[in-house]
Amino acid sequence: MTKRMIYMLATLAVVFGLVFLWVLVIKPYFISQFLAARADQAQTVASVKAAEAEWSETVRLVGTLNALRGTELAAEVSGVVTNIHFEAGQNVKAGDVLIELRADSDIAKLNSLKATQDLAQRNFNRSASLLKKGNVSRSTYDSQYAALNSAKANVAEQQALVDKKIIRAPFDGVVGIKRVDLGAFVNVGTDLVTLQQLDPIHIDLVLPQQKLSVIHVDEPVSVTSDAYPGMTFTGKVTGIDPKVDPDTRNFRVQATIENPDRKLVPGMFATAEITVGEPKKLIMLPQTAITYNAYGETVFVVQTAKPKEGETEVAKNEDGTPRQVAVQKFVTVGQTRGDQVAILKGISPGDEVVSSGQLKLKNGTRIVINNSVTLPNEADPQVQDE
Repeated sequence: MTKRMIYMLATLAVVFGLVFLWVLVIKPYFISQFLAARADQAQTVASVKAAEAEWSETVRLVGTLNALRGTELAAEVSGVVTNIHFEAGQNVKAGDVLIELRADSDIAKLNSLKATQDLAQRNFNRSASLLKKGNVSRSTYDSQYAALNSAKANVAEQQALVDKKIIRAPFDGVVGIKRVDLGAFVNVGTDLVTLQQLDPIHIDLVLPQQKLSVIHVDEPVSVTSDAYPGMTFTGKVTGIDPKVDPDTRNFRVQATIENPDRKLVPGMFATAEITVGEPKKLIMLPQTAITYNAYGETVFVVQTAKPKEGETEVAKNEDGTPRQVAVQKFVTVGQTRGDQVAILKGISPGDEVVSSGQLKLKNGTRIVINNSVTLPNEADPQVQDE
């Protein structure tokens, strides 16, 4: 029994000794050898030179398009439609006749009133001549003068009524689809057709009060719409509301956009970019070069490997070129523009930065540069047709 116990304890001692030897000596040795071999293995990455470019700060937001001038033409008087002088989508000039209402009885009454005015004019002229000769009293002259003025007023009133039976374009623009047909009876206030002036066109924007100090009249604006992919419409800021909404703390901005082809129409949503301030010189990198994490944004900068401890010469690759390593650096990023992002702090112009392959790198990893594939790095990328 005693010998068996001794054998068992000796066996356990050997087993535990081997386990401790594996955990404390052998395993760390193999891990260190593996990491050393991996660290010495070069990782293939793509790189780009950090370069300065002119950068203009932009404010990007969605707005609503409104006509420069637009209205719903309505009837001021009731009547029957006798003529329609336009087609939907037609360009019209200010003063063009669009719709006529029946005005026969109104014109007849106007002619009767004009005849009354002519009689009143002759009576007044006769009284004025007799007054000079002293053959008529002053009161008779005054009565004739009042009768003439009353007749003129009646004619003007009736003429205004006749004119209201003719609906004209109040300004240049494009008419929409007619909402009445020939022979239809329309009441006062009935909408007849829409008239919109489309070139140029307005876009109304709402901005937070923090932007009040950077938005100014005449600053350039570019507008895009998902209705016309790849197209950009340009204009400028033409109006800024002089107050901030106390409920939302926002203020309104209006921009005027060139629209010669009349592609943009009122009521559409569009995305506007307002360029604010003077252009600055900032370092630009492709967005693929930035690694985002909870501790901040980082990039890997390409540097020549330092000599190993005890050596004076830099380690070289098989082809004789100096070895290169990736050095991780924290950066401060600014706004993005297309495929690019502005770097405010952390690197200098001319630094070579890893633009692809960062996931397999750590600080000091040996790297090989391969830029045979061009990565997206455009300030204003365009949609490419397949």
